Amino acid sequence: MMPNTTCRTHTVSLYLEASSDIVLSMIHTFDSLNHKAKRSVCKLCRLSSNKENSYYNISPLTTIVLLLMKSGDVSPNPGPPGRKRTYNPKHPCCHCGKGVTGRSRAISCDSCDQWTHNKCARVLSNDAYDELCSSGGEFTHLCNQCTLHALPFADDSDHPAIITQGNDLLSEIVEDAADQATTERPLDFECLHSKVLNFIHLNTRSLLPKLDELRILAANTKVAVIGITESWLDASVTDSEINITDYSILRRDRNREGGGVCIYIRNDFIFKLRDDICTTLETVWAELYLPKTRPILIGVCYRPPKHTDFFNVLEQCCLDCNCFTNKEVIMMGDFNVDYSQLHSHTNPLHVSLKHYMSMFGMTQIINTSTRITSTTSTILDLILISDPAKISQCGVLDIGLSDHQIIYCTRKCKKIPINRHNGVTLRSLKNYSKEIFEEKLHEVDWQVVLDSNSVHEAFYLFKSKLMAVIDNLKSLKICPY
Repeated sequence: MMPNTTCRTHTVSLYLEASSDIVLSMIHTFDSLNHKAKRSVCKLCRLSSNKENSYYNISPLTTIVLLLMKSGDVSPNPGPPGRKRTYNPKHPCCHCGKGVTGRSRAISCDSCDQWTHNKCARVLSNDAYDELCSSGGEFTHLCNQCTLHALPFADDSDHPAIITQGNDLLSEIVEDAADQATTERPLDFECLHSKVLNFIHLNTRSLLPKLDELRILAANTKVAVIGITESWLDASVTDSEINITDYSILRRDRNREGGGVCIYIRNDFIFKLRDDICTTLETVWAELYLPKTRPILIGVCYRPPKHTDFFNVLEQCCLDCNCFTNKEVIMMGDFNVDYSQLHSHTNPLHVSLKHYMSMFGMTQIINTSTRITSTTSTILDLILISDPAKISQCGVLDIGLSDHQIIYCTRKCKKIPINRHNGVTLRSLKNYSKEIFEEKLHEVDWQVVLDSNSVHEAFYLFKSKLMAVIDNLKSLKICPY
């Protein structure tokens, strides 16, 4: 082998000391090769195959080192480790920091003599730059830093202070706004306490754009039922897209251009969808079940402006299904009838509404305008109830979600845990023995019962002693069902 090859081999061998495990695995691989494979490796390394310098006279390590050198992955002269070349151009660009060479299209600042690439500064097009260079014309240019310093209000000592002061002022404004948004609760929501049973209704005129505000309203008030009219939804909008946390949704859609109703009911209430009521109208109904209370039938209705026979159809549907019997009824919705003009006998819609209310004994409780424009003020959104004595408050809220106001009512309710588990205590008779029970009764001193001055005292003492014996013999346990 040639001396220079030996030197290069030795250099690479030292370089591969850290990779001894890999080298040993490659040696074992080379030793496992057959005669023909070893010969091919030697030809690849350009080694002669004569007897003086044959492949079986070359060590496996030398062969592997030559293979690595042949692959080009290992430098034969790597040089000292850890030396890195730093790039410090003589004329760096003010924008990108790269060097400006003699072939670069560059512009020099007339004030600080700093160079800038023409493509970085975007001062001249390439054609204009070449034409200016060929003609030898004069061109004045100031870099961004020099332009800022040339302004009358931009002093080097004051400019950072101005920026710092502005940032501090902006931070204070943002923090004050955040604190106000998180700590202050709108006064309009104070009437909707979370510990009572509240019902609200809103004509949204497209639910999707107002969904975020509606979620905030639900999170702040925890109302029991939210009725929505003119949802403007169709089957392409899934329930998951319009869900509100901790609420279940019941809906009846028309299309994305108008109409549609839906109800949000809080998840801790037990309810049942009544899809058998008024299937031909834009209404949705549900029965709400409360402890020790008759079922509450909740309905959300929308009457399109051109549907003149709405109340007659609604009356017939309610009569056919007999849905109001032995139930408390709360109906909310946009009926598109000005209730303030109800006493007018000329409008057939007013006559139909009064007939419907008298037929089922309903009372309308909203007396404030729910839609106000520059020229009109009408009561179009109504709440009809069957038992006014159970309503503690009602009213209108203006929060700017729609051209209609929110209407609400609060039903009186007892402070009974809703939808909670009730445990039943039972006595275990597994280890009951009649003989032991009689023996324990004989051990009791019943004389105090006989010596009592009144029947009530005697009964109380007798019951106390008897229950004490029973409790000792029959252990108590809570039924898990």
